[in-house]
Amino acid sequence: MKPTYEDLEVPQGVDYRFQIQMYTGEGSRRDLTTVTEVRGKINYSYQASDSDTVDFFCTVDAPPTKGIINCTLSDDQTEGLDRRRYLYDIEMVSNTKGYPIVERILEGKVIVDKNVTK
Repeated sequence: MKPTYEDLEVPQGVDYRFQIQMYTGEGSRRDLTTVTEVRGKINYSYQASDSDTVDFFCTVDAPPTKGIINCTLSDDQTEGLDRRRYLYDIEMVSNTKGYPIVERILEGKVIVDKNVTK
């Protein structure tokens, strides 16, 4: 399945949260009971080193039958991002057949803007 493309506008220096609602091909909420991990990363290019990567904190919302994934960047993480454009993706790992299956579910650009009020 092809990932959804969505650009994110992130203010610098604040906690940033968003949710992903997962659906089946038929349009019903996707059961995430078999999901073992959700991970997300931000970097300034596809060729950038891992040391420049910023990780999203991602969890499956309870109960997993709702099909909701919560993603968060802390205020310290967003403060450390320069005012520029980055790339990101979110992957979901599930174990339905006795081995891990990795699925990229969301990708796009992150545009970081300075926050006037602190």
